[in-house]
Amino acid sequence: MVTKLGEGTAVGNVAYWNGTEWVLLTPPASRKFLKQAAAEAPAWDALQSSDVPLNIKQVEVDFGDGIQDEAVFTVVDAGVVVTSQILAQLAREAPTNKDQDETEMDSFNIICTPADGQFEMFMKSLEGSVYGKFKVKYLIA
Repeated sequence: MVTKLGEGTAVGNVAYWNGTEWVLLTPPASRKFLKQAAAEAPAWDALQSSDVPLNIKQVEVDFGDGIQDEAVFTVVDAGVVVTSQILAQLAREAPTNKDQDETEMDSFNIICTPADGQFEMFMKSLEGSVYGKFKVKYLIA
């Protein structure tokens, strides 16, 4: 029992009110997260791989036949909401009408801006001008 806040003795101590008194949770020995089910006391729990399903998606974008160093693409995806966080990177596989080795020296700065049902993907080449198609993998969180 904690009689006043600030009594924790270790970095990571967590205090919670159980309805009657303050209770101190000591930090876990390993990588865990704090969970609380309805009407239950909070507790440390191990993260299971099923707790965080990863759904890495892929889209093909086209810079066109002209040579340019940046472009903005709109990607339609029903899983995106305005508060989504999107991580994107160039997929290292051959896009339509290109061999994979044609994309091996290309690298991009990719910035994604979410909206409901879609996101804008700004791509800027870090190696100079590019043309044609590229495949991009992305993850929505």
